[in-house]
Amino acid sequence: MGREVVRRESKDPGERSRLWDPDDIRDLITRHKGGEKVEALKLVEPVFKDTCVSTKVFSEMKNLRLLQIDHLTLQGSFKDIFKELRVLSWNDCHLEHLPSDLHLDKLVILEVKHSSFKESPSTKHLRCLKILDLSYCESLVRTSDFTGSPMLEKLVLEGLPDSICKLKSLEKLYLNDCTNLQQLPADMGNLRHLTALYAMGTSIKQLPVSCGLLKNLQLLEVGNGCKILQPKSRLSIISSFLASKDHDILPSSIINLPSLEVLKVPFFNLYQRDIPNCLGRLFSLEVLDLSGNNFHSLPLTLSHLSKLKTLSLYGCPNLLMLPNLPCNLEELCTRNCRSLEMLPDLSSANRLQLLDFCDCSKLVEIRGLENLKYLKYMNAIGCMLRKNPIAEGFFKANSALNGVNVFLHCDEIPSWLSYRVVGSSISLIVPQYMEQEFLGMIVWAICGPQGEHCVGTPIAIITDLTNGIEYPLFGVDIAVRYESYAWVSYMPRRHFKRPIKGGEKMMVSIKEHHSSKEGLGKKFGVHLLFATSPKGKSLPLSRL
Repeated sequence: MGREVVRRESKDPGERSRLWDPDDIRDLITRHKGGEKVEALKLVEPVFKDTCVSTKVFSEMKNLRLLQIDHLTLQGSFKDIFKELRVLSWNDCHLEHLPSDLHLDKLVILEVKHSSFKESPSTKHLRCLKILDLSYCESLVRTSDFTGSPMLEKLVLEGLPDSICKLKSLEKLYLNDCTNLQQLPADMGNLRHLTALYAMGTSIKQLPVSCGLLKNLQLLEVGNGCKILQPKSRLSIISSFLASKDHDILPSSIINLPSLEVLKVPFFNLYQRDIPNCLGRLFSLEVLDLSGNNFHSLPLTLSHLSKLKTLSLYGCPNLLMLPNLPCNLEELCTRNCRSLEMLPDLSSANRLQLLDFCDCSKLVEIRGLENLKYLKYMNAIGCMLRKNPIAEGFFKANSALNGVNVFLHCDEIPSWLSYRVVGSSISLIVPQYMEQEFLGMIVWAICGPQGEHCVGTPIAIITDLTNGIEYPLFGVDIAVRYESYAWVSYMPRRHFKRPIKGGEKMMVSIKEHHSSKEGLGKKFGVHLLFATSPKGKSLPLSRL
């Protein structure tokens, strides 16, 4: 009845709203003509299998919303066609990937079962996609990053979960945010060409032992999401250990991955027994993220990871100490490790650029900072350090620093700073000692929230009043939860546009970035750094 109503719309199939009859569709294709009235075209019989059809057939179908062209091969430009399409079924498609000029911005359902795709469709132009069916696409080499489709509700891989390990050419597998995925196939090791496995935001509780066979694996990311864990008593740690699983969450076979460069297993419920003692055998490792886990220490072999650049241990509630660090490490984060008591001497990792110890409330000492000549940032707010780790010697030893930002939990300006005031502004005259080499300027400010406002980014304005030049010295964004903290920054000589020769009148003030108001600092200090100090007297700084 309904089909007869559609037939009566026009004698010309190209002027009807819906097309399903193979003869009508053949006529339309032969004449290369389809009208604007066509809203749905459905071709399920394999009549056109292995036949190339020009995309010009669809150029006038401006209102096409449903298209089913199983077995059909399209040829030509896809630009400016299918713009209103909501449903596309293209099963048994012989293309290796969707054409790059095919933009399906309004597509909701895409079905490409039994197709020849080597890579799942890019989601860049599939913002409205809700259902993607890749069942039985056995030629897949990699899956796309599905974050380009924020509305995706259903990803169908029928015929693949059990046989996915038969995809010998698969290189990249994206499973991020598959929240109901609880385990990976036991024979994952068969994916010998796999280079990257993304499985963040899943319910996976352990990795199969066969993962140790993935000799080409360069990146492994698996975790359950971000949540702050609370420190446990030693008794509860022992109880959890004794009650732990029969199988290791992180199998010891993982150390057999010679190509692994990135290992991220945050919030994966790892205990001490789950951390392989031979972790140092992952000689290619550059990034290691073990954040949010329950171990209390890392193996001594950590220092053997000579290529490791980033070590992230954020929110490990039971972490007590760290072993010696790898020599080429650049970034270390132990933020919110509230049980951490001891760090190794950082001198052995003298390429460190970023240190984040924020809220490590039991940490009382940081050793070896004076040897970190590449340091750019350190946050030790919330650390109750017995001794201020930053002294003049640190800046003299590292005067070639490209600028540094340090945040400390303290409310006093050190006495070694040449100029100190209560407030947020200092005026001075650079001393006339030409034989002394000027190295740079140190700014030290005790800051705090202004009322209920949490400070965003502190900034020091250094004004050369003599030459009429202003130099902004920026801090970095930081959320403040404490009554006061210290911001320490350094501006090396080469950042001054004009050479500092002595006698210049300077004014230095501190405020919050994007705010015209001064007064961010409670106390303020400035120190001019010289290679050597004049014999027998201090540097004669002057108040204006």
